[in-house]
Amino acid sequence: MDIRRTQRVVYFLAGLTILVISSAAFRVARPFHGKALTSAGPGLVTEALAQPNLPIVIENVNIVSEPITRSIKLEYTVTNRGSEQATQIALAVVMFDWDHSVRGAERVTDKIELRPGEKEQHELALNNLLYVDPMQTWTRFAVGLVGARTPSGGWTPDTPLSDLLGALSESRASTAGPRFEATAASAQQVQTCRTECQAFNNSTCGEGNVQSAMCSGTYPNCTMSVTSKSPKPIQP
Repeated sequence: MDIRRTQRVVYFLAGLTILVISSAAFRVARPFHGKALTSAGPGLVTEALAQPNLPIVIENVNIVSEPITRSIKLEYTVTNRGSEQATQIALAVVMFDWDHSVRGAERVTDKIELRPGEKEQHELALNNLLYVDPMQTWTRFAVGLVGARTPSGGWTPDTPLSDLLGALSESRASTAGPRFEATAASAQQVQTCRTECQAFNNSTCGEGNVQSAMCSGTYPNCTMSVTSKSPKPIQP
């Protein structure tokens, strides 16, 4: 009788051990969705930059981190408050540490077909350079609109990237309005993605502080990702 009871206890403990291991593996393997929370512990916080003076609104942003594939993606809602159809937008996704210093960033474009007054949900795969393990570190991702295109041309916020980085870092609204550009550009105005990427990298991480960077596309449809050797404090 004692032997049977001992066997049942052993089987129970073995089953409990398997259950605990399986539960832990599931927690590590499942995708992690960023939430708008403030915490000193591991996790992700995701925020959208308030830009009330721009005709395109980005909101309901969410970062999804996938530990198995070490990939990361952005989910967001875009609303067209302008008078023209929007055909493309450019977003800056910036990652900050607990001290509001920049750890990395990506500028990515998304082709859309959004008429005035319309709202859509989108998702974008981000470069793996921005992947973070939310179970090991605390990271805040901030997302801001840095450009858009319409049938009559394109526009960007009428403020330097450094000002937008400051607003993103401090979680405050940007008062920048749109700076419109003609569709046709003269030979003197034509740039390359390499030039655009280098300027973005230096503004984001600082000269000499770039850990890794990637640049692709054809101007003005440039995609760029960068991480910093050491977190860069935002200058006031």
